Amino acid sequence: MGLDEKSVAIVGAGVSGLAACKHLLERGCRPVVFDAGDAVGGVWPNAMEGTRLQAPRHMYRYSDFPWPDSVTEMFPNQRQVADYLHAYARRFGVLDCVRLGHRVTSMEYVGVAEEEVVAWEEWAGCGQAFGSGDGEWRLTVADDEGHIEVHMVDFVILCTGRFSNYPNIPNFPPGRGPEAFDGKVIHSMDYSKMGSEKAKEMIKDKCVTVVGYGNSALDIANECAKVNGKNIQSSIKHTLFLLVSETETLLCPFC
Repeated sequence: MGLDEKSVAIVGAGVSGLAACKHLLERGCRPVVFDAGDAVGGVWPNAMEGTRLQAPRHMYRYSDFPWPDSVTEMFPNQRQVADYLHAYARRFGVLDCVRLGHRVTSMEYVGVAEEEVVAWEEWAGCGQAFGSGDGEWRLTVADDEGHIEVHMVDFVILCTGRFSNYPNIPNFPPGRGPEAFDGKVIHSMDYSKMGSEKAKEMIKDKCVTVVGYGNSALDIANECAKVNGKNIQSSIKHTLFLLVSETETLLCPFC
């Protein structure tokens, strides 16, 4: 049985998911790509307006799809990156395979006894992606309206990335978490989802403390400074070095 007769599901329509779908299409397979978001491109379509690449654009591109001539900045902004990823998906026919607003809520390998799976030293007992063909992946998928679908596929490619809609929030002792603070507490992921205008309105004339010093923290601090002035409080656990571009307002932690 050739690859064109195999069913493949890809979870996530970000940078890796789009590339995986493109290469499968070239090999005769027509996968389905599930993504819980409302646009392809992973975190980029809903990233903050002031977000830019933290790497020069020539280091952040698909090898078979150059940046358009209209993008001349060394560090493209959020909209330019999102447009680039969407153009890639359109150019290689990936968009037709993507189902936006569909979240994979569970997946299970069925058709092979659990005892047999546990005894495998290599995947499927032979190290081959599709194995003997006895087993299948059962995916439960929910759309934005809560409708549930069940899909059976031969293979699954997980391209969920590190930032797939699950905020990293620490556990606080009782009475010492966000509930003990009289102001508003919001995670950077939820801040980005608000959209630029709503976010700017929320922080306007507010005293803001940014906890953390990663890329999102610096982007938010930069946005707060533009809205309210330069005095922004940041809570930093470890000492970091900053690289400041001479031509861009760009701060890049690299340790």
